[in-house]
Amino acid sequence: MPLAKQGLATAQSNIGLLYDLGKGVEQNYAEAIYWYEAAAQQGDINAEYNLAVMYFQGKGVPQNNLKAQQWFLQAAQQNHSNAQNNLGWIYEHGLGVPIDLTKAQNWYRKAAQQNNALAEKNLNKLAQKIALKAQQPSSEQAITFQDIAWFEQQPKQNFTLQLASAKSVTGLHKMLQQKNIENAKVFKQRRNQKINYIALLESKESRKDINELAQRITIDHGITPWIRTFANVNQYLDTPQN
Repeated sequence: MPLAKQGLATAQSNIGLLYDLGKGVEQNYAEAIYWYEAAAQQGDINAEYNLAVMYFQGKGVPQNNLKAQQWFLQAAQQNHSNAQNNLGWIYEHGLGVPIDLTKAQNWYRKAAQQNNALAEKNLNKLAQKIALKAQQPSSEQAITFQDIAWFEQQPKQNFTLQLASAKSVTGLHKMLQQKNIENAKVFKQRRNQKINYIALLESKESRKDINELAQRITIDHGITPWIRTFANVNQYLDTPQN
């Protein structure tokens, strides 16, 4: 502890790990983060990685993929193979950053070159995914248009997320795909005789649940959705009944 208090990064990182794991001390994530941050600010590679894991898993802090990515990157640039593998995963799945399969491949490859078995597995799977994607026509998978039956099944007091709106279906689909958002439902609206298209996601009974979902969407996909009730959306829905 004296060395950690004197600012020795390695000691600070080690103290953080003890608090993180509860070895020799009572487990305390807040203390772990404090010491990890102190060491990471000095460029300690293990502290950078462990701090990234805390943010990635939401241990002692709100889960934050963007901060996890930033600290994984710091460690990955110092050739920490697990950080490189995790960074590949983040870019492959668009967690806090836009999907970038090229960057994902590059980071998986760097880790695999250090004999990281999980990275080798992820690299092979990604190669198969890219090959399969190349064989398929451009798709709008998991995005449905005018699913009126689904809409009418939802209680009007339920909440939904309006992810975006656009003047064209094509533009809306492109945005959803770029943000790696699946299972969205696109509907046509008419306001003051003007047509636009909106993307909705999920149906939740409670405000708490929809707020939590909105926060996850913001963290994972980089957009801030609007919270709507189905009654509100229904006012402008352009259907034969309306």
